[in-house]
Amino acid sequence: MSFELRIDESLGAALRRCLVEQTERLAADVEGDERGEAIHKARKRCKRLRAVFRLLRPIHPDLARGGNALFREIGRGLSAFRDVDATRAAFRRLVADAGEHGGVLGQLEGILHKEDPALTPELLTERIASSARQAREAAQQYQKLDLGKNSFSLFGDGLLITYKKARAAMRSAYDDPHPETFHEWRKRVKDLTNQIQFLAPLWPEIFGGLRKELDALGDILGDDHDLSVVRSIVLTDGEAYGSEVIELFTDEVDRQLGGFRRQARALGARLFAERSENFIRRVHAYWEALEEGRK
Repeated sequence: MSFELRIDESLGAALRRCLVEQTERLAADVEGDERGEAIHKARKRCKRLRAVFRLLRPIHPDLARGGNALFREIGRGLSAFRDVDATRAAFRRLVADAGEHGGVLGQLEGILHKEDPALTPELLTERIASSARQAREAAQQYQKLDLGKNSFSLFGDGLLITYKKARAAMRSAYDDPHPETFHEWRKRVKDLTNQIQFLAPLWPEIFGGLRKELDALGDILGDDHDLSVVRSIVLTDGEAYGSEVIELFTDEVDRQLGGFRRQARALGARLFAERSENFIRRVHAYWEALEEGRK
């Protein structure tokens, strides 16, 4: 089944179903044969689950707090094994888009191939086993949940908080443009994207388009984050390559980051043009229309 509510089930049942399905799939994903892809899928499941718990937090704070902490821990435990691949891919995109300077910049790639001796195959195997076990235990617990009636209040306040935080994070990113503020905006956009995906059947044509645009924004901010990480690593470890190469590198990185941030600003301005209270009022109207159609 897909990660969204169905019009033939109550909201509480849909939320419980998604929690159970996503935790079960997380356990299966993380044990996949292709380790890189398995970790990537598992981390996406963790983000979806945390987005659902953020929807539930105002009504079920203890459940949400525990679930968010669990899947944050699982995601972080796996992230280091995936981040290396993402960083190397970002560097290759940087070089490909650098035009005539690509050949010079390409010599810096060796910096990104230093292995962390702590990230051993044995540690990865241990974390995969632990993640799968914790996910299966959580799925069993979530099967017993009674999340309440078919009420807008089950998700309305949580969605309002998510939208408001994403909107505020955009302002913060451009008021104080640092990698950390843009990464924070990216995380809040990802929360909203996952929540909108879950709620899409309220009005598929509208929410489907909104999710597509949020996905596009998330991709831009993801590229910004990965390139910022590359910048930090090279500036920390690249002194031996000489000041001219490093200056060329920083100029090209800054040029590409500037492009990402202009794109993100234009898209974000449209996505977050609506005031938070107006946004949630509109979603509430969609919910009431869906409820009326069920009668």
